[in-house]
Amino acid sequence: MNLNRMTQRAQEALAAAQELAQQSNHSQIEVEHLLLALLEQPDGVVPAILAKLGLRPSSLIADLRAHLESQPQVQGPAQLYMSQRLSALLQAATQHAEQMRDEYVSTEHLLLACLDKDRGHAGELLRGQGLSVDAVLQALAGIRGSQRVTDQN
Repeated sequence: MNLNRMTQRAQEALAAAQELAQQSNHSQIEVEHLLLALLEQPDGVVPAILAKLGLRPSSLIADLRAHLESQPQVQGPAQLYMSQRLSALLQAATQHAEQMRDEYVSTEHLLLACLDKDRGHAGELLRGQGLSVDAVLQALAGIRGSQRVTDQN
């Protein structure tokens, strides 16, 4: 995934996910780290989408934090790398952006990719709250209308 093809907010979310993984002493950056970063973005599109769908990010955040705390930790210096699931999610987000005719991968594309199959706990958590790709797309249409993502900002 080319970071230059991501919006500034998407890049910030990925950096925050990396920071979360480091702080938690995890060896991999996982989908759950990214989803938590997306949910905690101040004035982000993802919390706005969830609010529009009647969901509170705070309960999702608490669940994700508990899940991440239960994951294995490494002690001492360790190489941090992106998990295969996260790498696949970034590819799926790129496909969502292309389908929506957006020029950059944005945070909403990352959320949509979280809802795809095989996204582990993050996907199960979102689907368990009644979220679906169609519901997110409808909420997104209400937020951004017919605007496309044409620059990094």
